[in-house]
Amino acid sequence: MMEKIFRASILNPIDANTWRFFQDGALGVDQGIIMRMGDFTTMLSQIDADTEVEDLDGVIVPGFVDVHLHWVQHRVRGRFSGELLTWLREYIWPEEARYVDTDFARAAAAQFYGDVLRAGTVMGMSYSSPHAEATQIALTSMRGDWVIGNVLMAINAPRTLTDYSLHDPDALRAFMRQTDITHYALTPRFAPNLTAASLKALGQIAAESPCLIQTHLAESVAELQWVKELFPDAAHYTEVYDRAGLLTPRTI
Repeated sequence: MMEKIFRASILNPIDANTWRFFQDGALGVDQGIIMRMGDFTTMLSQIDADTEVEDLDGVIVPGFVDVHLHWVQHRVRGRFSGELLTWLREYIWPEEARYVDTDFARAAAAQFYGDVLRAGTVMGMSYSSPHAEATQIALTSMRGDWVIGNVLMAINAPRTLTDYSLHDPDALRAFMRQTDITHYALTPRFAPNLTAASLKALGQIAAESPCLIQTHLAESVAELQWVKELFPDAAHYTEVYDRAGLLTPRTI
C-alpha cells in the first residue's frame, strides 16, 4: 500500500529545456521513495480509498543541488567585507581553525545539514577544513548526498590550518584509503596555498583515483596577480592546474 500522497502544484524539470507543470499535482511516496507523480484527480482513481493525502501550500520541486559550498564557513556566512584575500585572513581562516575541535565540528555539521535541507538543498559538493577528523565527521553525519573534501594547503596561510593539512602524498593516500571515495573530492584549496611540486603530486593522486577534484580559480583581481607572481612561468592561472594534472573531466 502506498504510504502517502502529497497534493500541491508540481513543477518537474525534465532537462535543460523541458519541464512539466501540474496545477493540481500529486506525488506518491512510499517509504521515502517517490513512486509516482501526476495529476491529482487522475491519481485519485488509481489509489486505495484509505491512502493518506496531505495538502501542501506551495509548489513541489525536485531538491536543489549546490556544487560549491564550504560547510566550515556556514557559521560566518554573510560576513564578507572587502577584498577576497583580506576576507580569508580576517574571517574565514580563523573560523576554519576552530574545526580542530571535534565537538565543535559535530555541532556545526548538524547545523549545516539541517539548514541546507530546510532550504531544499539535498545534495552537492562541499569543502571541509584541513582537519581529517572534521572531514570524517562531515562525511559520516551527512544528510542528503554530498561529496566532501578536506582542503589541502601547505603555504601562505596560518599554521593553525597548514599544520593539519594532508598535502603530504603518503598521508593523503592513507586518509583516502579509509574514506568512502564515492563521496570524497581531492581538494587543493587554491594554487597560492601549494607549491608547483605539491600540485603535481596531487595530480598524480588524482590520476590514480576515481574521485572528483575541486578547487578555486580566478575569484579576484588580486588573486590573479598573486598567482602570476607565484607561478611566473605559467601562461595563465588555469595552466597552473592543467600542467599539474588537476584539470580533468572530473574537476569542479
